Amino acid sequence: MIVSALEAGRVTLISSEYLLFEVAQNPNPEQVGIMLATLSLAKERVKVSRQTVRRAEELESHGLRGLDAIHIACAESGGADLLVTTDDRMLRNSRRAGVLRVRVVAPFEALAEISVELQ
Repeated sequence: MIVSALEAGRVTLISSEYLLFEVAQNPNPEQVGIMLATLSLAKERVKVSRQTVRRAEELESHGLRGLDAIHIACAESGGADLLVTTDDRMLRNSRRAGVLRVRVVAPFEALAEISVELQ
């Protein structure tokens, strides 16, 4: 349903250089193809800049793991409202951090929010 909303232009996907790098590390070519097809719907691709890295370092001091901090810093840099993840540790740690400029949510939470916005 989220992908359908993306394809219909009802929501906007923002990607990042780092996300594309991480997807490429997946050893399953079928999963990589699916993820890249979805990411091709992105309207913007955030570049990892010195500013993004500095923000990620700041987020690390609030208990976020390095890689998660980079994802969050990229989402903030791109002006995202939501960062959707299935990573339970990232969800827990981001909720504890309390200093984020983006809401980190599970797919079902994103879907609920998208559904409400579309009504």
